[in-house]
Amino acid sequence: MKRYGFKIYLINPQHQGEEILGEEVLGSIKDVPEKIDILDVFRRPGAVYDLAEEAREVGFETFWLQPGTENQEVISALHREGRSVVAGICIKTCCQLLL
Repeated sequence: MKRYGFKIYLINPQHQGEEILGEEVLGSIKDVPEKIDILDVFRRPGAVYDLAEEAREVGFETFWLQPGTENQEVISALHREGRSVVAGICIKTCCQLLL
C-alpha cells in the first residue's frame, strides 16, 4: 500500500512500539494521529466486532475486511448505520486494478 502512495498506520497491541516496514506499530486505533480513510482489517472474524466498536469511537470512512476476516453481523450493522464497507476482496488487488 505504501508503494501506491498510501500513508499507513500499523496497529497491533501485541507489537506496539516495534517497527515494521519503517513504521512504528501502534497499540490501538485511538493512537492514529489523523483521520482514518480506510481501516483495512487483518483479524479473525471473531475479533472484528470489538475492532468495529473502537473504529466507531474515532471515526473512519471505509471499513475494509480482507478475505477471511468477514463478520456478517458487523458488516450488516455497519451497512445499517450507512457506513462504507468492503468485504472479501484484497485491497492490494483493487489498487493494482485501479492504478
